[in-house]
Amino acid sequence: MNTLLKLVFVSGLFLIQSAYAEEQRISRSVGKLVSDQSINLSRQIQSAPIIKINKFDTTAESRVSPAQLQGKTTENLSARHDEYFEIYSASLELEGDLDDDGFYHALLVRFDADTNYDISTVYAKLYLSRNGGHWSHYFTTDLFEIYGNSILDEYEVMSELLEGYPPGYYDVLIELHSLHHADVVASLVLDNQLQHHPIALEDLIHDENRIDDTETVVISHGAGSFSLIGLLFLGLLIFQIFRSRLTLNPTGSW
Repeated sequence: MNTLLKLVFVSGLFLIQSAYAEEQRISRSVGKLVSDQSINLSRQIQSAPIIKINKFDTTAESRVSPAQLQGKTTENLSARHDEYFEIYSASLELEGDLDDDGFYHALLVRFDADTNYDISTVYAKLYLSRNGGHWSHYFTTDLFEIYGNSILDEYEVMSELLEGYPPGYYDVLIELHSLHHADVVASLVLDNQLQHHPIALEDLIHDENRIDDTETVVISHGAGSFSLIGLLFLGLLIFQIFRSRLTLNPTGSW
């Protein structure tokens, strides 16, 4: 019986681990100043680091690393209470519809941030919301400089949604952060009203494995195609079956 319980326990752990693996949002993104012609985002994204965010961790966010602050003095970290920021304009392009169903697995976000100072050091956080749901952070840019209301400091971010983003209509949130302030200094939502068309997205797995417009092939890693609750019920069901058989046959023979 001990061996049987161990088997059930190990199976349950495997099912739960598989569920959590499936509940991750996986993407990769790269960004740069639009004016920087030395960087090709389409090429660079192929070697960009994979970003994994657990769906159950609503607080998971990238932070500016100490390396990104290298060369910045402590004076730069002091607050400027008279500084004003604005995301003056933003646009979005959808890319990568492999199955021609109108849902794309890649997006390019461009935005122009302005300030009333001559120069400010900023970075941006980008979020996605599916069908009006909660915001999910998916990328934080490097630090970059903006110059007053210049249009030459426009920034762009290319992203590929690899896994964990089911087909749906999404909104994009751009949050602007300043090196001199603790909180968000400006934000803008890109939605279907601002874009004049729905932002139809899906991850690469759905884009590669759709049979037709109504049926999707589900890629299952272990038992990952089930929800976590479903997996727990399955584990309990297996346990009940084993326990019933042991009750009917205490010798343990099958």
